[in-house]
Amino acid sequence: MAAAEPLRLTVARCALDSAVICTTVATDELQLAVDLGRTARAAGFGCIAVLPFDAVAADGLDASDRGLLALLPPPTPPLLPRPQFCGKQYLSRRRQFHRMRLWRMLLEAGFHVLGVDPMLRLDRNPLPALGVLRVRADGLQVAGEAYLGAGSSPDVVGGTPGFSLKQIYTYCVWLRSTPATRLLLAQAEARTFGGQDAQVLSEELNWGAGANASCCHSNCLAKQFSVAKPPPAPARPCASQAELPLAPPPPNRTRNTWPPPGTAKAWKPAAYNALPMAAHHFGRCTGRDVACSGLHETCPPPPPPYTRQAALAESRRKRGGAKKKKVGQT
Repeated sequence: MAAAEPLRLTVARCALDSAVICTTVATDELQLAVDLGRTARAAGFGCIAVLPFDAVAADGLDASDRGLLALLPPPTPPLLPRPQFCGKQYLSRRRQFHRMRLWRMLLEAGFHVLGVDPMLRLDRNPLPALGVLRVRADGLQVAGEAYLGAGSSPDVVGGTPGFSLKQIYTYCVWLRSTPATRLLLAQAEARTFGGQDAQVLSEELNWGAGANASCCHSNCLAKQFSVAKPPPAPARPCASQAELPLAPPPPNRTRNTWPPPGTAKAWKPAAYNALPMAAHHFGRCTGRDVACSGLHETCPPPPPPYTRQAALAESRRKRGGAKKKKVGQT
């Protein structure tokens, strides 16, 4: 933990109850971070922790705005994507690398992390709402596995997943600093060099390095923020590199159906690995029936447990809607 001490000293003024709001920015997104920092200050946080992709010129900000940001030094060497991501995916891919790096560093420094994208704006202090969330304790199981930490405050809270991809979204995630989450982020950061951050984070949380972290998902996270309209994106030169650190393979216990090692589409440590939608599977942290329990006044009620009967009812509703639409078109 000695390496985390300089970061701890830099970020300490941002913390509220050991929790830190953090984000990552390109050099032309610094004003987005300032605007996020203003809402964080209004919610009771001293500032926000910011990891820029490259060196930023904060001298252009006035003193009050600079005080809203705990600017960390950009990674050395820079975290650059492979040439295939030059274009529309360039900014997103760089953010994935920096997001995983920043969350891992802050957790190792002992801070709880609310990691957000720079376009989000805090509507209120989110900690009271997060504080009432609990891992479900109603006896349900996911794929035969009992909930870890049932009834406890979760180590990881994601927004309600995209149920087609069956993974949590990384634009806003709550992580408590525990041995389990520190292991999780160390592995997720390493694997993001070979895959999408949301996919590898969810996979490691469900079945890999984060398997001892308690978790659930909640619509409550989204209710703590509003979303700012980002300014038009300027043309960005594409700095890339062909060789990245080798990315570890999926965990042995994964339920996602990766092609077998040695086949053409198997996980390749030195390449970007995409998993087809049909190969994703629900896990203990992302299934429909693992929404957090607990209710804060700012949050919608958690959904009822997802049962086979509910699935059949939803299927009938969709078929009925499709029939009505077809009749209307004839």
